[in-house]
Amino acid sequence: MKKIRNILIDGNFVVGSSITITVLLSYDTSGNDAVTITIEDPTDTVKVDWASMTKLSDSVFQYVYQNATTNEDGIYWVTIKATSGSNTIYEQKYFELSDQELLT
Repeated sequence: MKKIRNILIDGNFVVGSSITITVLLSYDTSGNDAVTITIEDPTDTVKVDWASMTKLSDSVFQYVYQNATTNEDGIYWVTIKATSGSNTIYEQKYFELSDQELLT
């Protein structure tokens, strides 16, 4: 069964920074297969609208989201759509942006 195995989100999660989203599929893509991404901010405004993700290998895709310094802090929802032939798979994950860096 084809599915999205994992969605990894990495970055420093501060408004104005870049966030890297990596998708691992349970299958190798080919031909017209596509993986796209949508990102919505805490006010449900679409920041990224079904953008194509960069193919790193047959089953790994990546997108780098550079958020603006004017973006809202809070929860951002990432929706991944993987299409293979007549099969379409959706998966969601979220990340939280802060308006300031956390001190450790």
